[in-house]
Amino acid sequence: MTDADVASGAVYPPLARIRDCSHAVACAVIRRAVTEGHAAPAMLNGLEAAVSRAMWFPRYRPMRYEPPKRLP
Repeated sequence: MTDADVASGAVYPPLARIRDCSHAVACAVIRRAVTEGHAAPAMLNGLEAAVSRAMWFPRYRPMRYEPPKRLP
């Protein structure tokens, strides 16, 4: 979150930036886990790309509305 987000009283970043923030948090957690010895240092090799690949991306099917048919 930016200083402006915090100053405005926001609890979460704007929805347009939520994925970037989630990515940054995930990378920071993994780096801390390596620092504290909870994960292997090899986890840091290609970390940014690995986190990006592991993130879920919604895939929505297109919707088509068909109004009900009227009886004659």
